[in-house]
Amino acid sequence: MMDRLRFISFASGSNGNCFFVGNASQGILIDAGIGIRTMKKRLKEIGMDFSDILGVFITHDHFDHIKSVKPLVEKMLVPIYGTKETLSSIAQLQQMGEQFQAGQREIRKEEPVVIGDWRVTAFEVSHDGTDNVGYCVEYQDKVFTLATDLGYVCENSARYIAEANYLVLEAN
Repeated sequence: MMDRLRFISFASGSNGNCFFVGNASQGILIDAGIGIRTMKKRLKEIGMDFSDILGVFITHDHFDHIKSVKPLVEKMLVPIYGTKETLSSIAQLQQMGEQFQAGQREIRKEEPVVIGDWRVTAFEVSHDGTDNVGYCVEYQDKVFTLATDLGYVCENSARYIAEANYLVLEAN
C-alpha cells in the first residue's frame, strides 16, 4: 500500500512561513519562520514530532522564513538545508556558532538531494533575499513544487511549475 504524500501549511505570510511535506510517518519542513512551540503544536496535530522531521529546507534568508533556524539546530538537532549563500547569511543574521556549522547541509540549485523517501531539488526563483530558491519534492510517483515570494515566474521556475502534480505558489 502506498503511503500518501501530505502537504500542510503550518503558516504562510509576513508573520511566518513553514510548510510540512511528508507522509504519515516522516517528512521535511520547508522554511522555519514560526516559533518552535507553534511547530511542535502543528506537528502534534498531525501525529508527529521533531524526531519525524528529516530536515528543514530554507528558501531564503528573510526573517519570516528563518525565525527558528537557530533553536531547530541547537535544541531540536534538526539539519538545515540551504544554498551556501543562504546558509552563510543565516549564520550572520542569527549569530550562529559551531553547532550551526555541524547542523547545516549545503545544497546546490538543480542538484537533487535524497533524504528519506524524498528527492528534493532547489531551483532559482525571483525575490530580493539572498540566493532565493523554490523546492521540487518528488515522492513515489508524485511531484510537489513550492515557490514562495515570487516577484515573477522566470523560465527556470516555470519548468518546475509545469512538472508538478501538486503546486503551491505565493507571490508578492
